Amino acid sequence: MRTGLGIGFSLLALVLAAAPATAQTCNGTTYNPSTQICCNNTLFNRGSNNACCGAQPYNTSTQICCNSTLFNLGSNNACCGSTPYNASTQICCNGVLTNRGSNNACCGSQPYNASTQICCNNTLFNRGSSNACCGAAPYNASTQICCGGVLSNRGSNNACCGTTPYNTSSSQCCPGNVLRPVFSSC
Repeated sequence: MRTGLGIGFSLLALVLAAAPATAQTCNGTTYNPSTQICCNNTLFNRGSNNACCGAQPYNTSTQICCNSTLFNLGSNNACCGSTPYNASTQICCNGVLTNRGSNNACCGSQPYNASTQICCNNTLFNRGSSNACCGAAPYNASTQICCGGVLSNRGSNNACCGTTPYNTSSSQCCPGNVLRPVFSSC
C-alpha cells in the first residue's frame, strides 16, 4: 500500500512538471512562453527571441526595435523616432537627433548642457545663478520667489498666497488668497 502511494505522488509530480506553470494564450491558443512567443496575436517558436517588434519576434541582445522596425544593435542602444542611435554619443530631442558633445538635456528639440544653461518654457538661457523657472523667466530660488508666475524678492518670504509672497511664521493665507496675521482666524 505504501508503494502505491509513492507511485501516485511520483505520477502527480511528473504531470505537474510537464504542465507549463505559466501557460498563456495567444489569439485563443494556449502556449508555453518559455518555448514560444506571441507577437500581435501570432505564435512563434521562441528560440533566442525575447521580445516583439510589432508582429515580429527578435532578440534584444542583437537587435533594436524602433517604431516597429528592426535594426541590428551594433553600438545603438536607443531610438529617436524610427532611427536607432547610441545615447552616449548622440542625443534625441523631440525626434531631432544630434551629436551629444557636452549636452545632457533637451529644451524642446534643442539639446543643451544643463550645468551652463537653463530651459524655461522651451527657451534656453545662460544659467548664471538661476536654478528654477517662473513661467518663461529663469531665477535664483534662494533670492527670489515665484508666486503664480510673478517673481518677487524672497526676503523672509517662504510661501505664496496666490501671486503674493509671505512669511508663514508671521502670516497665513486664507481662502480667496487673503493674508492675515498668523494668530488671527481666517
